[in-house]
Amino acid sequence: MISPRFSFSLPSRPIIPFTPNENAQGAEKDEEAKWYNNITYSYGASGVQRIHATHGLDTAHKEIAQNLSLSLPIKFMKWITIKSQFFRARLPV
Repeated sequence: MISPRFSFSLPSRPIIPFTPNENAQGAEKDEEAKWYNNITYSYGASGVQRIHATHGLDTAHKEIAQNLSLSLPIKFMKWITIKSQFFRARLPV
């Protein structure tokens, strides 16, 4: 028998978002995002509780999986993009 499942995820988001200065003048107003504004993270988790009935005994198994991902795309010559990605997963409890 399978009990309800759950899942949760956050879409990819920047760690340090780029916020252009609205009050800036001239060249300062045209400033582009820095390399650290491109570092993004995402998070996801899912879980289920399984109940097994064998020989009149019920046993429950809890499974929770989590993952965290960091990525940093780097552009070279405006047409080549290299994406570094770090991924960490934690499996059943």
